[in-house]
This record gives sequence, structure tokens and C-alpha cells, in this order.
Amino acid sequence: MDDEAKQLLRQIRDLQLEQLELTRKIYSGVPPWLNWRFSLRQILIAVTVVAVVLGALVMANR
Repeated sequence: MDDEAKQLLRQIRDLQLEQLELTRKIYSGVPPWLNWRFSLRQILIAVTVVAVVLGALVMANR
């Protein structure tokens, strides 16, 4: 493996460690009983519910 490839791998590793540290900082402020891991299905359902509620509010105010 040449030096350029090794340097790129080191940079990738450093970025991954930075991301892990940021994730730890974010989760450290969250109570342990809250689940902050959402599936795509849950997010889509939540967005749909919010859109329906906002749409109903707009229609009610016309």
C-alpha cells in the first residue's frame, strides 16, 4: 500500500472517530429511557401525521 492510500485511510479513521465522539456527546444529554433511534417507517408515519394536521389547520382557517 502506498503512502497516499495510507494517509487517506488515516483521515477516514480520524473522521470516524470524530463522528463517534460527536455522537457520544449528543447522546450523553439524552435520558436513557428515550429511544432516539428511529426507523424510516416511523419517520414517514410521523411526517405524514404532521402533514395531515397542518393541512387540516390550513383548511379550517380558510
